[in-house]
Amino acid sequence: MDWRLHEQHNRPVYLNAARATDDPSTCPKSHLYLASVLCQNMVGDERVQRMSQWLIDDRGKVWTRVDRLRAALGTALGPAELYKYAVENLGYVAIEDRHRAIWLKLRPRAVSQITLVAVLYWLAECRTHRCVISHLHRRWQHEMLSRADAIERLGDLVVDPSKVRDGDFHRQAREEAVAAPIQELLRRWQADAGAPFSGQCEALLHQAFAGRYMVIKRSCASRRLEIRAVGRGFVVYDDDWLSQAVGLRLEDQPDHYYARWAAEAYHEAASTERPSIDDVDALIERPQQGKARLQYQRLILPHRQPGGDHLLLCASLLDGSIDLRVEAA
Repeated sequence: MDWRLHEQHNRPVYLNAARATDDPSTCPKSHLYLASVLCQNMVGDERVQRMSQWLIDDRGKVWTRVDRLRAALGTALGPAELYKYAVENLGYVAIEDRHRAIWLKLRPRAVSQITLVAVLYWLAECRTHRCVISHLHRRWQHEMLSRADAIERLGDLVVDPSKVRDGDFHRQAREEAVAAPIQELLRRWQADAGAPFSGQCEALLHQAFAGRYMVIKRSCASRRLEIRAVGRGFVVYDDDWLSQAVGLRLEDQPDHYYARWAAEAYHEAASTERPSIDDVDALIERPQQGKARLQYQRLILPHRQPGGDHLLLCASLLDGSIDLRVEAA
């Protein structure tokens, strides 16, 4: 488990336009052109066989049957009109599975946080590598992306960082009564800053921290935070997401608002190159399950790599006695 020596190869797949045609010499020069042609086929060519189509509503529920959705909304609209109305007026996200790509249609201004979380969960479990995002802002625009890039792009389209959920997330520096496992991990880091990122601390992370750890790489050339390793002790994530988390950005967690808020602590630790010990009290959104409150002590340890990048280890312990909502009130 030495993250300094073993590079992860789960990286975004960037599309090559030549793959979409039998003759590379005749391939389109623009991925945007490919996206446009694909979308035209999806909408206007009845010869293209429809494999699967879904709608994700404003509560994160996935609808697979047009008749049931029509009954729920109390409308007699036909399938095409119903899908158009739901996307443009109700903030639903339409997903269509084709042999060429996954096609997502949305009006970003109308999409809720719960819907976004459900879509990110769906994409995280999807095996198709190519996606088309059609988004409406005055006019329809189409983008062809890899699945990893599509997850990132959806966050950029839908989430406004300046409107993070007010009151859901709190943290406070802990200066005393630090839990014993956190003290031990900090002691090892002080003796050898690279030790927590090697197999030397594997038993401590799995046993004392019950697998609640994550290793993040912060590039020196950007603010990108990439997940390099993750334990299986996080109670708010299911096994499907945890099994595919390596290689994703930290912000690509199902609750995008929470992830963006949490990211600032990693940036601070990398910038100061000092450990961070905090109490955290957060309400985390999950599709169709509402918000779950998590209270925990968290340690973030930085380690600068020879090339200038940072590895950051986050390890946490659940602590129900933490109550920062009283402080905030």
